[in-house]
Amino acid sequence: EKNVATESILKRQINKYIQLDELCKKKNKRAIICLAPEKEEIYPEYMPTMPIINERDASFYVKDYVDNYTDVIYLYPKEELLNKKQNYLTYLKYDSHWNALGAYIAHNEIMYALGFDAVPLYDLTINKVEQRYGDLIPFGNISDIVFAPSFEYSFVDYKSDHEVKIQNISNTFDSIALDSTCDQGFDYNVFLVGDSYSIPAQDFFSKDFKKLYYTSFVNLYQDFVRSRIKDSDIIIFLYVERNEDEPLTMAIDRVISVLNN
Repeated sequence: EKNVATESILKRQINKYIQLDELCKKKNKRAIICLAPEKEEIYPEYMPTMPIINERDASFYVKDYVDNYTDVIYLYPKEELLNKKQNYLTYLKYDSHWNALGAYIAHNEIMYALGFDAVPLYDLTINKVEQRYGDLIPFGNISDIVFAPSFEYSFVDYKSDHEVKIQNISNTFDSIALDSTCDQGFDYNVFLVGDSYSIPAQDFFSKDFKKLYYTSFVNLYQDFVRSRIKDSDIIIFLYVERNEDEPLTMAIDRVISVLNN
């Protein structure tokens, strides 16, 4: 599904981002929004041909506006992912999601935008791990055994000297929530919320900061989330672009409500 939004929806989203940014500043917090491009934005050559009415999708319009007229930190790392695809596979071959490497590229853009150092890809040893599953395979009604194996990336040496302790609060297929502490991370409390695209990114952030509170968006209205939002110094929203209207807007509404009470 393409990210097509009406002007009224775009205005509502932008106003919500401005409201969040202003409130976080009053509370001595920082907020950042990062949208993962849809897979077809990075690999259009593997998509069916069709007439293109407008080559610029909603995320570009929003980014142009917030960059030029607001202080909101809003990332849409399409260009970075396109640049890296010459040497790397950044999305899972048989799946609509990006892989760990795609998530790492977005992670680095988030770290740079927040003013922190990040480890460039070329300084890391990245291993390939065979993978056969993909959420796109069932649409063809074909068994995955007929496909050549795809692969995922493993960042085995990413900050390997940083010891991370994780306490799982919820750990099911669609409901992940955890607290992590890192002995050598930057001295900030970070609250990270997102959809399934945020899952591989949280592994990196857990080694970047002293405290990371991570939850999938389905847990946002659980009681345990409130104290973690209030305790955070930095709030990161990481969603795929088709979820920019919902559930991202709902997540921002929840954070605004918690910080106002």
